[in-house]
Amino acid sequence: MKTELANGCYSIKSEYRLEYYNQHGKLHREDGPAIIAYNKDGSINYEYYLINHKQHREDGPSYIGYTYDGSIYYEEHFLYGKYITKEEFNDQRFVTQLHLEKI
Repeated sequence: MKTELANGCYSIKSEYRLEYYNQHGKLHREDGPAIIAYNKDGSINYEYYLINHKQHREDGPSYIGYTYDGSIYYEEHFLYGKYITKEEFNDQRFVTQLHLEKI
């Protein structure tokens, strides 16, 4: 069952609760994760950060998976939909080059 929570934010009830944000039909959120999945107990299962339907986050991992106790078990880094390693993400020269390619 799909329920609108607020402007462009929806909740889907299934085995766990899924919230997603969209803009113009694309998964998109600039001030937080575009997709948040919650376990039955209300704890967060995973978060996806997306801009215009592409995984993107400039200040941390764009995908974070959590265990039931809330600790992080998995992370992925993407900029503009391109997968990069954690080392590349932490290399400011590499990140700057990706930004320049998008201009």
